[in-house]
Amino acid sequence: MKVFAVFALVLVGVANGAPQAPANTQGAPGSAAPLIEWGKCEQLKPSDTEREAKASTVDACLKENPIPDPEKTTNESIEKHRETVTTCALKKEGWFNDNGSYKFDRARTEIVNKKLAGDIEKEVLVKHDECQKEAKEKYNDNFIAQVQMYQACMDFHISNICGIKVQIPGAPTPA
Repeated sequence: MKVFAVFALVLVGVANGAPQAPANTQGAPGSAAPLIEWGKCEQLKPSDTEREAKASTVDACLKENPIPDPEKTTNESIEKHRETVTTCALKKEGWFNDNGSYKFDRARTEIVNKKLAGDIEKEVLVKHDECQKEAKEKYNDNFIAQVQMYQACMDFHISNICGIKVQIPGAPTPA
């Protein structure tokens, strides 16, 4: 999910204000940042201030949870580290209630605050409710998996509703 990963990192963080795993907004050395066409939802495009705040939060979490030794990493350790950094960032930005559950009501408010066109906002909010319900039902006892499910669900629906397209410079253009 190279394109989807970058998309998820940017889109959900903007759509509901929650930070994601570290986004490579500068691209890997020698590469350019992904190009995002926001379609009918230009309001979701993060401001420079939003991007800087999220980067600062992720940097703080990376300092608390350093990247594992590249010579000793496995896919499992990489995934665990990503989850740890993401959870740290969500906590720092106040996305969990005292009992550890995700603030779905805050996510809804963030969507409304983006001031999307009426028909688009209505459709996104319906999907928010559906994604929230599915995540809570499927992962009632695992809040981290619940958030991941919700965010993946929202990424999928928002990208379709808004017509958002992500292109990695140098990658083949989808047919």
